[in-house]
Amino acid sequence: MLSGNDIEELVFQLFMNLETNLVVDGEHLRIRLSNDMKQLKLSTVIFRGDNFIPLSIRRALRAKTIFNISLISTTFSIDEGNHEISLNFSQDLDKSGLENFEEWLEDYFWIAREWRFLLDKYGKEDLVFAYVNRRTRKS
Repeated sequence: MLSGNDIEELVFQLFMNLETNLVVDGEHLRIRLSNDMKQLKLSTVIFRGDNFIPLSIRRALRAKTIFNISLISTTFSIDEGNHEISLNFSQDLDKSGLENFEEWLEDYFWIAREWRFLLDKYGKEDLVFAYVNRRTRKS
């Protein structure tokens, strides 16, 4: 996913600014450290709706999935105004600090990718197909 040098640069930016953004596979990830540097937060959009968030997508968020059972615990936030759902991860940092940062990132990206795939699948259930008769009648 990211090389060792990329991780080091990311951690450096994080400590200097307490926040940084990363783009992986075209998806934006926001990474933040609390002001006291005791908590790490990751957030990325996993669904963007066209003027609304379908009911099937909302139901899917409650579904039991294999990627809910992982080493990291994630939550969702819904932005009704922008019709977006974000996947969030928050980790208290102990004495080891960001020692597990790379592992957390990899797990988080995997979970986000799986949720995007699942929500795309559920979103297609709300599509309405209309039959259009293209034959023209001659009088």
